[in-house]
Amino acid sequence: MELLPRKTRSKPRDLSEALDCFGALSNVVQALAYEFQPVGTVRRKEDPISQVDILAVPIKLVVFIEKLRRFIPVCLPVPNEPTLLFGWMGMTTRIHLAEKSEFPILLLSLTGPEHHVRQLMARARSMGLRITKAGIFNIRSGKTYQPSSERAIYSWLGIDFIEPEERARATI
Repeated sequence: MELLPRKTRSKPRDLSEALDCFGALSNVVQALAYEFQPVGTVRRKEDPISQVDILAVPIKLVVFIEKLRRFIPVCLPVPNEPTLLFGWMGMTTRIHLAEKSEFPILLLSLTGPEHHVRQLMARARSMGLRITKAGIFNIRSGKTYQPSSERAIYSWLGIDFIEPEERARATI
C-alpha cells in the first residue's frame, strides 16, 4: 500500500538538503512540541538521505496534529504507529510522536542504525535487562529505570557514549 502519492515521495538527497528540510519544519514544530530532534540517517549525517525522520514530544497531541495539518494538508497517520507521514520541501518526512518518558529510548532506537540497536539490546539482555519504550527493565528486581538521555542509556549499559555518526562503524 502506498501512503504518499508518487509526486510526494522523494529521491535520495544530500545531507544539506535534508538539514534544510528539518530546519524549515522546525519553525512549524518548535512551538508545538516540548522536544523534537532529527533521527535516522539525518542525525547520523549519512549521505544520501532518502527521507527525513523527526522524533517529537507534542505539548498537546490534538493541537499538534491540527496545526501541522494547516501547514501540510497531506499529512497522513501511519497505520499502527504513532507517526505522521507527509511530503515537505520535496522530501518524504516522518514525524514520530512520543511521550516525554519515551524520548531518550526512542531517540536512540530511531537514530539507529538497526545493527547498533540490536547490539545494545543484546548487551542489555546479557546484563539481565530489557530495553523498552517504557525504560530499562531489570528482569531480576522487576524495577524500571527511566533514562534521562541517550548518554544515560549507554552509561546504564556500561558503555561509553557513541556519537550518532559513529554508530554504523561501532561494535559493542
